[in-house]
Amino acid sequence: METIKPKEIQIRILLCSDTHGNKESLSKLLAQLTSDRATYHLVLHAGDFANIQSDQHADPAKETKALLDAADTVKAVEEQLKAPIVFVPGNHEANALYDNGLTSQTIVNLHRKSIKIGDKLAIIGFGGAPPGIFLENNKWTEIWGGYPQSTHEEFDKDAISFF
Repeated sequence: METIKPKEIQIRILLCSDTHGNKESLSKLLAQLTSDRATYHLVLHAGDFANIQSDQHADPAKETKALLDAADTVKAVEEQLKAPIVFVPGNHEANALYDNGLTSQTIVNLHRKSIKIGDKLAIIGFGGAPPGIFLENNKWTEIWGGYPQSTHEEFDKDAISFF
């Protein structure tokens, strides 16, 4: 288990998710956060840097754009907030993020891993999502495909093997 040692006893963690490659919204968020002069010791992104759909992973151009969206988001957050970034890939990410992509000394990909922060906090990461379903007129309808697991059974099996 990796350990991140905060400089202070009390730490401030920024949790965000679902930026979906929206650079304008991310820029506004970062501008607001930096204007507040708040110091964050850690940024936790809970997935969906990009907006690739589950049926688009075979398209190399879509995969590349999704990976670039993730890299752009991480770079912007790291430059503006000057804090380490821990993330769990979501169901709209490039395949590379499930293979430990974007990891460096200040960026931790938490998929299927855990980290300890100080003495009292641990974060466990498990990325992706099963298919999204919606109940309408007593019928379950899939409204988005799961990724990287394409069924609830695959998701459950993968999760059970990890936890």
